[in-house]
Amino acid sequence: MSRWIPDYVIYYELDASLLADLPQVSRDRNITVLENIREHDVSEVMQAVKQLSPKWLERSKFYGSHHEDMDAIIIRVLCRISDHYATRCKRSFAEQYFGPLSARNTELFESAVFCDPLKKRNCKYVVDERCIYHCKNGLWTVTEHLFSPGEDVMLGDLLKTIDSIMREEYAYNHPIKCGLATKWVHKIIHEEVQAFL
Repeated sequence: MSRWIPDYVIYYELDASLLADLPQVSRDRNITVLENIREHDVSEVMQAVKQLSPKWLERSKFYGSHHEDMDAIIIRVLCRISDHYATRCKRSFAEQYFGPLSARNTELFESAVFCDPLKKRNCKYVVDERCIYHCKNGLWTVTEHLFSPGEDVMLGDLLKTIDSIMREEYAYNHPIKCGLATKWVHKIIHEEVQAFL
């Protein structure tokens, strides 16, 4: 049923807001916030970060005692990294951290006996700007960010690296190892922490 209900909404072209609570739609919404980070306030960005990352911030004692400072640094670092990918790389920040948008074949009402009463042959259904269904000659495809378990590790590693460098800059008593070894990322984090301080 959890698979067939969204398929029902798509097949009958009902309002896409009915799919707003799906994990994929929520994930897309959060990726869009990070991709357009400058258009959102601190609370929206941090909510997206916390939902997309593997809960690093909830476990960090440093974050618990310096969350406002760390929120500010995280946003500044994400803006700089996003700019870096936009100007110097073929892939955007969202593609680098969450995978590219890709199309795949799909079957609505998979594993159900389904008679296709509307005999759909050609249509398009937009769930959100990242997830779009197409039906061409009766065959369905979906374009979306493919999610695989452990995929969001990059964002978690970035948060751990920010946490580590901030502990170092704040002379915090309990240092931790960085999650990333990328030199240009370290440079950005150090610059933003020092500018903030």
